[in-house]
Amino acid sequence: DEPLWVYLNITDAEKKHVKVLRNGEWFTKGSYSIAWAGDDYTGKYAPSGRYNVALLALDKGYNQSKAATTVAIDRDPPGVFNLSAAPAQIVPNLQTSAFNFTLSEDCRYYVTVKTKDGQFIRTLRVFDIDDASLPGSYALNWTGLDNENKVVADGGYQFYIRAYDPAGNSAEGALPVAVSA
Repeated sequence: DEPLWVYLNITDAEKKHVKVLRNGEWFTKGSYSIAWAGDDYTGKYAPSGRYNVALLALDKGYNQSKAATTVAIDRDPPGVFNLSAAPAQIVPNLQTSAFNFTLSEDCRYYVTVKTKDGQFIRTLRVFDIDDASLPGSYALNWTGLDNENKVVADGGYQFYIRAYDPAGNSAEGALPVAVSA
């Protein structure tokens, strides 16, 4: 039950030093939690990537025990691209506009229709915490109705999407669509 002298270091994928979390500190027997905020030795955030966490413990006789693991930092938002509407102008209840888009990674997302001024009109897809979508292309249809299934007024609207990756990074996009009776 003697104390151990502990070193805890973070290195990047190229084994370059990022941060020392413990540079020789006595720990007695027990469980410990040491947090890393994802910053480097200057206090700046480390970029997205994989990092190695290495623990070295020495007893008073200099007997060593080592442990290592890898952690990932994801600061990059998901890609939401290839936005298109076909057709870009619809007649309510007679035509449907397909809002097409592509996601770059696993995401949770929601899509709404808003006025040009940002007023909410209709939900096309609700964000579901248990329902991540895989990378790929998607299409959602709108018939020119609001959430109460009433025909919207003629004018300009926009499809609006917001996507969240597993790390909580988000991206959004908007695309105009017109309604004309």
